[in-house]
Amino acid sequence: MIRFSLYDDIPAMTVLWQEAFGDDESFINAFFKSFYTPQNVPVFVIDGEIAAMLFLLGGEMSIGGKRYPAYYLYAASTKISHRGKGLMTELLDFSARTAADRGQAFICLKPGEKELFDFYEKRGYLPAFGRKVFTVHRSETDILKDFNDKDTDFELFELREAAFGRCDRFIWDKNSVNKAVKLSTCGGDKLFQCCKGYSLYSINGRVCTVKEFAFSRDFTAEFASYIFSNTDCESINFSLPCSAPCAFDAAFECSGEALPLTIEAADAIINVDNAYLGLTLD
Repeated sequence: MIRFSLYDDIPAMTVLWQEAFGDDESFINAFFKSFYTPQNVPVFVIDGEIAAMLFLLGGEMSIGGKRYPAYYLYAASTKISHRGKGLMTELLDFSARTAADRGQAFICLKPGEKELFDFYEKRGYLPAFGRKVFTVHRSETDILKDFNDKDTDFELFELREAAFGRCDRFIWDKNSVNKAVKLSTCGGDKLFQCCKGYSLYSINGRVCTVKEFAFSRDFTAEFASYIFSNTDCESINFSLPCSAPCAFDAAFECSGEALPLTIEAADAIINVDNAYLGLTLD
């Protein structure tokens, strides 16, 4: 049986989340506190047990300067004991019908693994989001100067819009941007912020991985200088919008898919220009 979740389901959903993704309970609790809306979380119940779930987070999809109401599908998961039975396919179909009935034009998502791109494509999702990726090494970088990351007087949403406002993209509102960044830092990510923009990144060993790089001009050299001056990282993995000038020669990766729910949305997605996803809460 598929139904919408209840607040009383949170403990069971937390257990399923941990089984599927292995996140700390503190991160999961922070997500529920910031993003949980019961009627946006369909669950598949078998014998009184939540066997599968997914979360629909509100936003907009911008294509060619026009905005469409859209959901971001997050944390889709099925209990190990119930996998391979088609539960998630039924849950995805239910979610698509629900979103369409609510006037949504798209459901967007970032598959958690490369193998899942095919899974979602078989269910109507189309490649819509892209990014450019490249690596900068300490040995190749001139240390320009140190930068102070304590300049937090600028709104993250405004910095983000200044950086990405001209490209096709998934749009989070101001409140969601703040909550998403806070959730990421709760999960261990770090935030670099200055008047020119911000970067959300993680450090694992001696590798810095940039998850979002929201600057209205090329700031990669300055950010690399900051990282190499203040950490023992030997390399930085950048992930940038395809429209970023400094990423022109970088490798392309498909970073997400979208399901059009209306005729207009189906026509629009044909012309999508490697939209930027970002802030995927991973």
